[in-house]
Amino acid sequence: MKPLVSIIITYYMYQDYVRDCIKSCFAQTHKPIEIILVDDCSPDVGHGSPVTLILPTPWTDYRYIRHETNQGYAKAKNTGIREATGEYITFIDADDCLTPDSIVKRVEAFKPGIDFVHGNVYNVSNPNWSYEDMLANTKKLYKDPGTQRYFKKQHRKKIHAQGMMFRKSVFERFGLYWDINSKADKEMNYRLGIHPESPLPKLIKHKKIDDFVSYYRRHKESMKSSLKEKEKQRLKELFNKRIKQLEKEGITKK
Repeated sequence: MKPLVSIIITYYMYQDYVRDCIKSCFAQTHKPIEIILVDDCSPDVGHGSPVTLILPTPWTDYRYIRHETNQGYAKAKNTGIREATGEYITFIDADDCLTPDSIVKRVEAFKPGIDFVHGNVYNVSNPNWSYEDMLANTKKLYKDPGTQRYFKKQHRKKIHAQGMMFRKSVFERFGLYWDINSKADKEMNYRLGIHPESPLPKLIKHKKIDDFVSYYRRHKESMKSSLKEKEKQRLKELFNKRIKQLEKEGITKK
């Protein structure tokens, strides 16, 4: 039997995009999957959840969790991890989409001893493209110099947040995401020693695949783009302080 994969969607104020995101999850060639959508207390648009308002009524085969207060990106991910029952966990932001074979390509790469697999990510600079537009323009995106396949040689090992998949046991052994916005994924990869620039010992075995596994939608409302320069600098300082702390204390298995 194929392993269950948990897809965790983190959502805040992306009602223009989340429908496409969920559609891309249901389109996966790998089954079984469970879809966990964590709404980080987005404001209502009319009556009830902004997510349930924009989803077609037949789409009931997913779990919707709403924070009572806005807790941030990292805590939204952690909520999803706690609720996940799959052997593997992957994440997708609500404004992005998965390629149709995203799950199956990464699951196939999980050989014995491998705890983490990551793939390439298409950069979609047109925020108005639908999921169907992304599929129709895949060849164009493949040739786009902004995609990871065309990064310079020294960036070949780059790990994009929308391309990652973990064994759930990784979080059980090494803890959940550190509570910081914007750099939570980078901190996790540094902590595990799998980021190419991490000074910490490698705690798990990981594998990079050449397949494209997601579409990353670039737009001015995205979390990274909307940060002010002062806030970016503050987060960078917090991150550097955190890494020094980890270097000093070391990491032990749970």
